[in-house]
Amino acid sequence: MTREEWLRHLVEKLDVIVFGGDLDLLNHPFQIGCGRVMGSRATESIQPYDGPDVTLDDFFPTTIGVNFTIKDPFEMACALCYECIKAFFNIKKCDKQFKMLAEKYYFEKPYKEIHPSAYLEDMIKLALKEMNESYGPFPGEPVKIHKKDKKDGKKNTLEIFCPNCGYSLKISRKVYDTYNGGLPTCCCGTKMGVDLSDEEPKEPEK
Repeated sequence: MTREEWLRHLVEKLDVIVFGGDLDLLNHPFQIGCGRVMGSRATESIQPYDGPDVTLDDFFPTTIGVNFTIKDPFEMACALCYECIKAFFNIKKCDKQFKMLAEKYYFEKPYKEIHPSAYLEDMIKLALKEMNESYGPFPGEPVKIHKKDKKDGKKNTLEIFCPNCGYSLKISRKVYDTYNGGLPTCCCGTKMGVDLSDEEPKEPEK
């Protein structure tokens, strides 16, 4: 079972336990996507296009995006529950209607953020318990963002300073290498320096 399939079943559980069937899943097709969402949000909803000049690309169901960086299944379930209000009631922003529904389904103020009440947390934990019993734990590890390694232990930005007056500024490694490590003279007339003591020494060629 994929992550998306597991989360789809979780929405079905939440519909029964939290929403009391109000999501109307039989008549409201939807899909789940684990990936990058806009900004730093945990989830987002995209509704089918219903304007003029519809093309084949516009025939897709309501799509709930879940941020691929979320690690905790409980945090993910809370975010998914929050997003279901927008997705299945076709609400695009935290307006008066959204606040009313968020309160109805046991979220607490401020409604612009995900704040489940203690009662809602208990229901979400029950949904996760039933998910583990029926489908097993959430499958797969979240995607880990690769951090680019520094080449040869060198910094991309260097800080050069004046040992006399203390004036300092930053230059790029590219500029430093372009002038073969040559450094400018400070406005006070002193040759500026650079501290490279924390860089890994390059191994001599054999």
